[in-house]
Amino acid sequence: MRRAVEGLALTVVAALALVPTCAWAQKPAGLMNAIGLVDFGHPPDFKVGSWATYHIHALSALGVTDDYTMTVLVAGEERWWGEDCFWIETITKTPLGGNTSIASLMSYDVFKDSLGLQNMQFYVRKIVNGVDEQGLPQQEVYRRPASTLKARTAFSPSFRLLIDTLGTETVHLDKGDFACTKVQMTQGRSQTGAGSMGKDEHKAQPGARADSSDYVELKETRTSFITHKVPITHIAREDIDQKLSRRAWKIGKSNEATPMVVLDETKGSATLVDFGENGTSQILPASMQKSIAQFEAAKKAAAPRVTPARTPRAAPRKRG
Repeated sequence: MRRAVEGLALTVVAALALVPTCAWAQKPAGLMNAIGLVDFGHPPDFKVGSWATYHIHALSALGVTDDYTMTVLVAGEERWWGEDCFWIETITKTPLGGNTSIASLMSYDVFKDSLGLQNMQFYVRKIVNGVDEQGLPQQEVYRRPASTLKARTAFSPSFRLLIDTLGTETVHLDKGDFACTKVQMTQGRSQTGAGSMGKDEHKAQPGARADSSDYVELKETRTSFITHKVPITHIAREDIDQKLSRRAWKIGKSNEATPMVVLDETKGSATLVDFGENGTSQILPASMQKSIAQFEAAKKAAAPRVTPARTPRAAPRKRG
C-alpha cells in the first residue's frame, strides 16, 4: 500500500512537494487521491464496480488525530486517445459527516511498468473532482509539470523506496481471517533550503532574508499485509510510522549544524472494513460507469447497418 498517515508532517510534506505515493497521508477535509493505493505490481484483477473500504486511524506525538473511512472504487473504464484506461475513485467519509470524492483516469499501461508505483503520475490522464451546474463531471486533463519537460536529465523518482518481505501472517478482521504476505516498505524524502525567519524578525526587517539553512527529512515505514482476496489494493491491513526530522546551521557553516531533531512522529493503521464488486460512483454519471467492452458493444449496436449492394444477375443466354 502506498500512503502514510499525517499530522504536522503533512504541512512539511507540502513544503517538500512530496510525490503522492500514499493516500492515507492527506487530511480527510480535503480531496484525497487513492491512485497510490492500487497494487501496480500485480496484473489488474479488478473490474468496474470493484471496491474496498478502510478505516484509517492515526495519532501524532503532537496530539493530532485522524479518524475516517476511505473507499477505493474502480468506477468505470474509458478508451482515451487510443489508450485503455480505468477510473479510480476515492470516497472519504469522516465521523462528522464529511464526504468528499475524486476520480482519476489511469492508463492500464501502468501495470506494465516495473516501477509503476514510483512513476504512477505519468499514467494519470484525467481528473474529476467536482460537477458543474448541470451535474456533469468537470473533467480536467492531467498535465506534467513544465519543469520536467525542460529537464535535460532523465526523469527518476525523487524518493527512495525499499521493499522487504517479512514472511507470512494471518490477519484477523471483522471481515474474516486473511492469510497474508507481510511486506515492509520504507521511503524517505529530504530537502535542504533557506531557514525561515520569525514573524517579529520579518516585521523589523522587511525584505530581509534568512541567515540560516536547514535540512528537513521525512521518513516513512509501512508494514503491509498482502492478500489477493482483496480487490484493487490487495491490502488487509497496513501499519504506518512516519517521522519528521530537521537540523539547521548558519549559512556557510554547515559543519556547525545542530543535531537532527525529531519534530513529529505519527503512528497509525489502515484496516480493511469491507470489499465487494457492486460499487457505484458518487461523482461519475451512470453513462461513464461502464467497461470498455460495454462501450464497444453499445457503439456497435448503434452503428447503422450497411446492406451490401446486390450484384445484378446476368440475362440468360439464348440458345441458337
